[in-house]
Amino acid sequence: MLFRPSELDRVAECPASINAIQELMDAGLVPAHEETIHTYTGTVAHKIVADCLFEDRFAREFLNTEHVSSIDPSIKVTVDKAMVDHCQQFVNYCLSYLSPDQFIEQTIKHSTLPYQGTPDFACVTGDRLIVRDFKYGKGHKVSVDTWQLLAYAELILDYLKRNTDFIISYVDVGIYQPRIGHFPTKVYSPSAVSALLRDVVSRIRNGIDNNVFGPSDIACNWCPVAKLGCEHRIKQLTSAVFTNYDELEVKPVNNIVSNIELGHVVKAVRSLTQYKKDLEDLCLNKLLAGEIVSNFVLGETDTHRQYKDSQKVLNLLAKTDLDIDEYAPRSLVGPGALIKILKANESELNINPYITKPPGNPKLTEK
Repeated sequence: MLFRPSELDRVAECPASINAIQELMDAGLVPAHEETIHTYTGTVAHKIVADCLFEDRFAREFLNTEHVSSIDPSIKVTVDKAMVDHCQQFVNYCLSYLSPDQFIEQTIKHSTLPYQGTPDFACVTGDRLIVRDFKYGKGHKVSVDTWQLLAYAELILDYLKRNTDFIISYVDVGIYQPRIGHFPTKVYSPSAVSALLRDVVSRIRNGIDNNVFGPSDIACNWCPVAKLGCEHRIKQLTSAVFTNYDELEVKPVNNIVSNIELGHVVKAVRSLTQYKKDLEDLCLNKLLAGEIVSNFVLGETDTHRQYKDSQKVLNLLAKTDLDIDEYAPRSLVGPGALIKILKANESELNINPYITKPPGNPKLTEK
């Protein structure tokens, strides 16, 4: 089984996700490749950079060109001036290293460790190996302390050791994220890079053998099937069900428990998710009928509406006759449900200024 450097941060956090994802792919429950407008925009930016470096071109030559995803043809990206400027900025940075020994979008396979990858840019200058990872996104600052960067460095160190007589004393890794002006770097010794990678690969192998899932939600942020289910997700949902609804005198149906015991990940998650939704509907119906359900607090739901400031809303509710802590479980009373509660109780409190809701997606339907 070969790992890609881009997977290492997730896999190191949650080794069992490797097999879970493969099982779901084999069952046709998730696609082998998935594309979004954000990921494809990054792909286009990387292609522009590679073409400029390989073919001695300028990023401005790609201005206003349209690119269509081969995975999902409905996803299209038109290159604007901002993308041209940011791509050219990285190209200029790479060209500033006047080294004949460069690695640009070159796929390399490690000779002993089970992974291969394609560094965006790397070069040897003197006794220093420079490795840079081009990140076009602007949602958050990418940390320089990632296994992905170290994996790229180790791939090139392994390649140089097998194919050249270079003596590398320093490994300089860094993130190049021009859209938000984020360019962190970090220097390691070659021996430190190799030791760290061998250690994490050993931990991943052990985690796969022992079916170890991530201890936190960190890994779930990167996992393509986290919403569909894994043992960690089952534990989260089980906890939510038994914590929030323990006093409703409605017990989990047998198939949920059996699916958990048998390790049927997808079935268990689907059952728990549906059961949780049914309980929320039951709670809301009781609430609107004037019945009190205990263990209720203000919280978020999976709806599109979100609280801008939930504490502000709680402070406003404290000034009314409503005791929301007696009304709905944490997983129930999101903004939409709270609006219904206020309306049912003929309250004049307006919480709309403290709620955000993205634009809708209206569709035509037959009468």
